[in-house]
Amino acid sequence: MPLDQEIAIAREHHFGEMLASSLANRASLLLTQNIPLALADATEAVQIARQSGFLDWTYVTALNLTNLTTTQLFSGDWNGCLETSISRDLPEEGDPPIAASYLDISAAVIHEARGDDLSIPAVWRYAEERYTFIDYDQVWPAFCRAVAAWFDGDYPGLVAHGERAIDMVQAMSGFQDDFGLVWSTIIRWSIEGAQYDAARRWIGRVDSARTHQVEPVLRGLLPWLRGTLNARDPEATALPSEIEADLSLAITNLPAAGVVPQRALAQAELGCLLLRQGKPDAAREPLAAAIDTFRQLRAQRWLDDLHGVAPGIVADLAPA
Repeated sequence: MPLDQEIAIAREHHFGEMLASSLANRASLLLTQNIPLALADATEAVQIARQSGFLDWTYVTALNLTNLTTTQLFSGDWNGCLETSISRDLPEEGDPPIAASYLDISAAVIHEARGDDLSIPAVWRYAEERYTFIDYDQVWPAFCRAVAAWFDGDYPGLVAHGERAIDMVQAMSGFQDDFGLVWSTIIRWSIEGAQYDAARRWIGRVDSARTHQVEPVLRGLLPWLRGTLNARDPEATALPSEIEADLSLAITNLPAAGVVPQRALAQAELGCLLLRQGKPDAAREPLAAAIDTFRQLRAQRWLDDLHGVAPGIVADLAPA
């Protein structure tokens, strides 16, 4: 039965558990299509589950809350994402702490952007050894270990665990569901860690896909990551005009899909590219837009990184 029909029947007959589950499943499908719609479904699913008192089955809880934190992360509702992670309604003992750690991944991305001190949960470092409650889904343990490797500055570990996580999420979901979060986060950190060959290999998976396989969110993330990689990799062969075109396309496509932070990163990258080309006037508009979003997100590390590249412009655009 189509999910839209399931949801309509559940609403009509007040089947709360069925409605929450169907909304969560539809939110998963929308994660690479339309972030605002996915956020609406994920929010309602969690509200219904909490009101009905069945946020106690680990898999449903993890699915509902992971969808919600992912959509909050992409939409720029970072304070809401952190609040969701804190109030996750999972038990304190047994396997559920591992499920809880998956919700902390979105929070970790936010803390990293904000420059906050963060202690990586010990459970992340051996998640695969204790992961038992969903035998067929090993994506999140590998992703946890990739995130832990990033925070440790272990770039070979990031690449090894990141490769495994991307392989698994693609095998499980194709280019849908959690693929966008796992794929784009690992690639961004790999570029920042100068792991350019791995980043290029992973970008190629989507770059070489047929058009109908690449949904709106990925159509924004792909040119942002490709443009960022080519702007930073000293061995890249792309022309500056091609890099500019990629970043400009990302700036257009990402808001259409409801993605906020990555658009600001694309704007910052474009502004820095234009500065390197000796075009400070052209760089000012994308840098101003990026700085405005970074400030709204309280992404202090991103602001500091930008200040290191363009201190004069960042200072000029400081609030009065």
